[in-house]
Amino acid sequence: MTLATEAEEFALTVVTDGSATVEAGPRIVLAVQGSAVIEAGGERLELSRGQAAFVPFASGAARVTAVGTAVIARLRPDPVPEDPS
Repeated sequence: MTLATEAEEFALTVVTDGSATVEAGPRIVLAVQGSAVIEAGGERLELSRGQAAFVPFASGAARVTAVGTAVIARLRPDPVPEDPS
């Protein structure tokens, strides 16, 4: 589930007892409850509750699997400009 925020610069995705794939871009993954596994760029990283990791753009798309709850903070994609006409 992606949460709408008032900040135009970032979005938050919450993963609870499941998986989510997020596109390439700088991301921070935080294991809030339980644990999380990040798979990106051919690498795998396990996080315990309270741990966080930075996933760089160069790693490509990332799959986050949570047993419990994980939060992914990422840049929002650039909004589509409105047509001035």
